[in-house]
Amino acid sequence: MSAISIIDTTLLDAQEALWAGRLEIEEVEPILESLDMTGYGALQVWGGESYEASLRKLGVDPWQTLRFIKARIKRTPLQAFLRSYFLVGRIPCSLDIIAKFIEQAAANGIDIFRIYDPLNNWENMQWPIKLAHSNNCSVQGVMLVNPIPEDPQFEHLLIMAERLATAGVETLCLMDCLGVMTPHKIKPFLAELRKRVDLPCNLHIRYGGAVALATCLSAAEAGIESIDTAAAPLSFGPSLPPVETVSHCLRDGGFETGIDPHRIFNTTDFLEEIRRKHNFPRGLTKISSLRAAEFGIPATLLAEIEAELAARGKIDLLLPVLAQIRFLRQKLGCLPLVGPLGSDVAKQALDDLLDDSPSRLLSASLQNYVRGLYGDSPAVMDESWVQSVGGRLQPVTGNIVDYLPFQWETLAIASEHSIDSGQLLSRILFPELAPMMERVHLSADEKRDEEVSVVHQPPSVEEVTDLEAEEEMKIDEIKEILSSLQGSGVTEFALESGGFKIKVKRSEEADSRLLSPNPPVSSATQEEKQSAAAAIDSGKSKTTGGGGQIRITDETKSNLVPVTAPIVGRFYRSAAPGNPPFVEVGTRVSPGDTLCIVEAMKVMNEVAAEIEGMVVEILVENGKAVEYGQPLMLIAQEVTAVV
Repeated sequence: MSAISIIDTTLLDAQEALWAGRLEIEEVEPILESLDMTGYGALQVWGGESYEASLRKLGVDPWQTLRFIKARIKRTPLQAFLRSYFLVGRIPCSLDIIAKFIEQAAANGIDIFRIYDPLNNWENMQWPIKLAHSNNCSVQGVMLVNPIPEDPQFEHLLIMAERLATAGVETLCLMDCLGVMTPHKIKPFLAELRKRVDLPCNLHIRYGGAVALATCLSAAEAGIESIDTAAAPLSFGPSLPPVETVSHCLRDGGFETGIDPHRIFNTTDFLEEIRRKHNFPRGLTKISSLRAAEFGIPATLLAEIEAELAARGKIDLLLPVLAQIRFLRQKLGCLPLVGPLGSDVAKQALDDLLDDSPSRLLSASLQNYVRGLYGDSPAVMDESWVQSVGGRLQPVTGNIVDYLPFQWETLAIASEHSIDSGQLLSRILFPELAPMMERVHLSADEKRDEEVSVVHQPPSVEEVTDLEAEEEMKIDEIKEILSSLQGSGVTEFALESGGFKIKVKRSEEADSRLLSPNPPVSSATQEEKQSAAAAIDSGKSKTTGGGGQIRITDETKSNLVPVTAPIVGRFYRSAAPGNPPFVEVGTRVSPGDTLCIVEAMKVMNEVAAEIEGMVVEILVENGKAVEYGQPLMLIAQEVTAVV
């Protein structure tokens, strides 16, 4: 009897796909021991988009979550999911940050690292593989299913498997987030794979195209060693096939899985209660999901697109958007649509169709891709088209991490170890959530003498904009900080210790190597000022957040400057739910102060003040959709406040 191992993804991939990472680990504590005893080959529990969701949506430290799970799972290996140099975020990290992240993950309980690259570039995976091995962990190298018309037999994946085997991975994973690997394709592929490499292979296939279950059974017949599944309340739709069905069919076909069916249904019943309690959605295979599979678009990305179109009242444009995504993908050399770059392509397609601008240029992240900063494109790009949408910048040599110097030691020293390594890593990866992390990581009565704030953006030339010192600091120490920040992903650094303060901030000039994804908030034209002034009656008072009032005078009205949305998206007044707003009516602001966030396709775009002044009116409700150029709030350069 052949043996096939079942890998459970319920606590990571499945809840990301269906419940947007909102499942709190404490709520499932009663079933963790049962999961451990069910007989799974591994539990994929950490990393991926759930890391960010834990911080942003739950206000929970993902490192604490990992330790919580490890303390209760004693037998089954724990598996993490990483995006090569991107780790769990949207911005490539320097090698020392990658090393520290993997070291900390291993120390906190991870046994296996499943590593993939958004471009299927095996070279981007080499260092993470080596670092995982240096921490005595196993590595599963991912071959991302990415259909290329010129390669119907997936020869590029077979070549990748050979290179991953050379890199020393213990197992392979065929990851099909599109649901396009049909039973007729999987068998010849696995047969050829067996001829090329002698490594166990896992199958991860999403249900979006409705072929997942049939493909799993065909893969079993073709000799696959393990299959990813999820508990039934979190399966189907954009998620994975249900373990209940897969394990039953495998047993019936004579395969040994080692799964205890009674424990499976204990978990199923418990999770179904949670689903009903929170009114979480079930996984459904919709007609739009089937169409998305035909367009080569992951079901999870489809869900993002549908939500965005619904928020704009444009759901009738779904098919044109899907067609535009397919067009962009082909022009960009069959760019895979999984991960951050997939969201970037979808956002570009939405902007192309919904923005009234006379011309659309490639976004900064796609410009970086075009220039080769993330690796080679899977297929040949349409050069003439690329030039027509922004011009191809001078291609770079090497990889983006070649331009990111080491920074961990400097940042750790600057923090004077007032937070642990995991917390500092979270701040580096998601700096916009730093205010929220203060409350996550510190109890109410804890005080900190030092605070490190880092803002991660693509590299450009740094500039010292503010330097105050009440006591002398050696110039060599300042040079060391600046040297470490040069060319790194950090654009802003602040340190306060005792009576000493230092703030280092980069110039706003975008480096030609990597462009900022957010257009600057433009200064108000005379027409905009007149329009803003007309919105407020003479002598009208606005209530401030502190309970005082702002008196709007005729002089004030002449100096009103609207803050407009830099992109189409959703307006948020705070960094995360439950956080205090960045500003209230009556807040005095300076250039560079964050006023709000406009979110588009899960990318949080901070909108900053350009002038000294006071917020006199907030024009948009929190969470509402906004159009490009829409006024968000009004700032007066001269305001008289009366309490």
